[in-house]
Amino acid sequence: AGAGLGRSHALQLAARGAQIVVNDLGDTKAVVDEIIAAGGQAIGFSGSVTDADAMNRMVEQTMAQWGRIDILVNNAGILRDKSFSKMTLDDFRLVVDVHLMGAVICTKADLHQSRLGDHEDAAIWPHHLHHLVIGPVWQLRTIQLRRGQNGAGGLDADLVP
Repeated sequence: AGAGLGRSHALQLAARGAQIVVNDLGDTKAVVDEIIAAGGQAIGFSGSVTDADAMNRMVEQTMAQWGRIDILVNNAGILRDKSFSKMTLDDFRLVVDVHLMGAVICTKADLHQSRLGDHEDAAIWPHHLHHLVIGPVWQLRTIQLRRGQNGAGGLDADLVP
């Protein structure tokens, strides 16, 4: 959530009162500071979604800070600006590890903690992974930022079981 769509999702959710954990391989301070400056609540965590131990620590830190996780947005992604025929197998494996296994690792870490509590939460998966979702998680079919009357912004999400 340190940049791009993840940053946008974090800012929009924080503007609606969500407490945000900004996870990124890079520096999370700028996004955390931006959320706090706008009156929101946020903490940063720097860890790879491909590292199960790191993601378990992120969930533990979140539970210690706020006591629950209501929404997990699996938004991590990397881009290899190459055609498939020019992509090495190592590059392809890294893309699969981040996009697919990263979502699995984060969701499993979150669901484990959620079962310890007294609530159910939602995990939002990118649309291209929807056919791999099994169990009590949700697919993010569409997410749109909209501009309403008088310039008021909003966030529309189409969640399907």
